Amino acid sequence: MKLIFKIDKGYDEKMILEFIPNGGKKNKQALVDLLRIDVEELDIILKNNNLNLKKVVSILVKNKYKKLLPFLKNSAADYQKSWDKINDDFFKLVAIKTNRPWKYKKYYCVVSAFHEGISSWGKDIIARRWSINADTQRKVTAHELVLSHFWTMLEKNVISKKWSADKKWQYSEIFSWCLLGLDPDFYGFWPWLLKSDLFPINHQYQNIVPLQNKLKDMYFEYQNFTDFFEMAIKSNIPIQ
Repeated sequence: MKLIFKIDKGYDEKMILEFIPNGGKKNKQALVDLLRIDVEELDIILKNNNLNLKKVVSILVKNKYKKLLPFLKNSAADYQKSWDKINDDFFKLVAIKTNRPWKYKKYYCVVSAFHEGISSWGKDIIARRWSINADTQRKVTAHELVLSHFWTMLEKNVISKKWSADKKWQYSEIFSWCLLGLDPDFYGFWPWLLKSDLFPINHQYQNIVPLQNKLKDMYFEYQNFTDFFEMAIKSNIPIQ
């Protein structure tokens, strides 16, 4: 098992286009925030070019990569060096705790010029932003990886495979927080974290916090993660 960090401009651009909020060019602030650029830069591109949104994004991504490519390369190397210290133990421990093998032998993490963190729903690719400390990036990187692992598990379960994509995502997020943040066997991979950061509640997905708290309580009722996982699915707690 191996996580490989790489640079992929095409993936970065593709994800921006997927995440662009409704309104596109009309919602300039949201686009500026997503692209991590100055609003003046966006205004210049829009003013000087009668372009569709896809072309505008392509130009802005190209400009960003001209500035950041040397730093992206440095980050990819540093992230890889730090992750390699835990790679084998991490993948083995997750497989043991979940009682399920990983779907792929190799996973890839795009060191992104834009995105804080992206997981794929059961696929072999994730993304992490380039400008993070090489060691402290581990926990969220692990979270994105395990989220994909749980999505695969939910797809194979006779009950949860019928759930909506949104419900599978919510449960995958929470299962990942439970496994990596509540099981002390994982703490050695990120020993600098405070307990409040191991199982975060103050995150951007506040709509899933009630479910998160219910599943946390359920987690401590069982002696192993496999039993917890199965019972959490059977309980079928409604999403908000």
